[in-house]
Amino acid sequence: MDCGYKTDIGLVRSVNEDRYLFVDTKEYKLLVVADGMGGHEAGDVASQMAIDEIVRYNLAVGFAEDTVEKLKECISGVNEKIFIYSSKNHKVKGMGTTLVIAVVVDDKVYFANVGDSRGYIVGDGIKKITIDHSYVEELLLSGEITAEEAYYHPNKNQITRAIGTQPTVKADVFVCEIEKNDIVFLCSDGCSNMLHDEEILYILKQHASLQEAADTLVISANDNGGYDNITVVCYSEGKGA
Repeated sequence: MDCGYKTDIGLVRSVNEDRYLFVDTKEYKLLVVADGMGGHEAGDVASQMAIDEIVRYNLAVGFAEDTVEKLKECISGVNEKIFIYSSKNHKVKGMGTTLVIAVVVDDKVYFANVGDSRGYIVGDGIKKITIDHSYVEELLLSGEITAEEAYYHPNKNQITRAIGTQPTVKADVFVCEIEKNDIVFLCSDGCSNMLHDEEILYILKQHASLQEAADTLVISANDNGGYDNITVVCYSEGKGA
């Protein structure tokens, strides 16, 4: 078993609004990335609240059984808590966060996401499992732009769905089978906007440990501009074993 995680403020932002979580239990592994929005004293509050609520839910309920329903229930609770808090506190009104969660149970991984933080499976190649809730992703899926045009699109940061901005939210859930040596990889858009998928694949595969890979991903994202906060979390049952 091997894992790695890293968050970094980047080279431009004054506050790191990203948060992450990695939990290792006997029954499953839990990976989370949250990218807050709303500016100073708002985005970082939202992403931290999301992580805190997921920790609470994990301790009280967990994700070992009925994982799809548990993920939906957990995310609904996170959304409600952040929405109510921001509605009652003018200073952080309108705050929100993206959220991507992966739960690895035996030979399956359950992804859930809201927003444009991403979940991947990395084997011989790299496959993005989650679908960004963003304006540019909608253009890409409709065939109006290519993947390369999407990568460089000026409006790529416009998300269409977030945690905490509405009373309710719908999370997308994906269930995938994985091989022992596959890597489950989550990141905020501060990584995926700075590095092509092929670059992420190369870095994850070239290092002996996933922590070294996580560190290098952050360095590389900063080398390419570091325009946003950067967060990565990765796990493999086989790598490093």
